[in-house]
Amino acid sequence: MARDQLALLIKLESDKEEKLRLDFVGAQQHLANLQRQLTGIESFRSDYLAQLQSRAVQGVGGSYYNQFQQFIGKLDDALKQQLNAINTANKVLKQRESLWLAQKAKLEAIEKLKQRKLDKQQAALAKAEQKQLDEFATNIFVRNRKTLA
Repeated sequence: MARDQLALLIKLESDKEEKLRLDFVGAQQHLANLQRQLTGIESFRSDYLAQLQSRAVQGVGGSYYNQFQQFIGKLDDALKQQLNAINTANKVLKQRESLWLAQKAKLEAIEKLKQRKLDKQQAALAKAEQKQLDEFATNIFVRNRKTLA
């Protein structure tokens, strides 16, 4: 009965561990996506600045320069938002990793307990078997002695 309960507990805890592992992997993927988006925004901003420098050589009007400054400001805001999202995603990632590792340790502890119980049962069976063999050998010895006497 206890073995069945341990097997059920291991199944439940294993399912929890797998869900938390998948949550952690999902958080890793989300963070990687956010970092790719950040790289894209930075690249776009850099390209846009290069365009301005190229046009500045030819000369640009004041209104174009103002529009450019406003757009760069929007890109800078987007970069700040992206960095905030990355910081949040990093916190979530660390939290999910912590939860997953704690669950993994819990599962391993339960599996060790099950193995200890199994080892104890096997030792008890081996001891009982050895006792029977010893009794059998003693009985044969006693019978042989009686028949010789």
